[in-house]
Amino acid sequence: MSLFSQANLFSFSIMHGPNPQERKLMEDWIEAFVAFVNDSQEYDYGTRTIEDMRVAAPDCTIQIEKDERWSDLVKLGHIFANDI
Repeated sequence: MSLFSQANLFSFSIMHGPNPQERKLMEDWIEAFVAFVNDSQEYDYGTRTIEDMRVAAPDCTIQIEKDERWSDLVKLGHIFANDI
């Protein structure tokens, strides 16, 4: 999907409002963000390893998946940090 198409879908959702599943997803996602910003020690993000990431799935749920690109991104970070 092109960026233009994504922008159109976003605008449609804002203009017409999210459906109940989308709204629940947004509330759950924002709840985790608020916990992170407030440095909550009690909130369970669902991740268990540094390679885990939260993903908004097409079925409007939040899933935990392994970041398949984690080691590549760590290597890239070392390059940017001039720490090769």
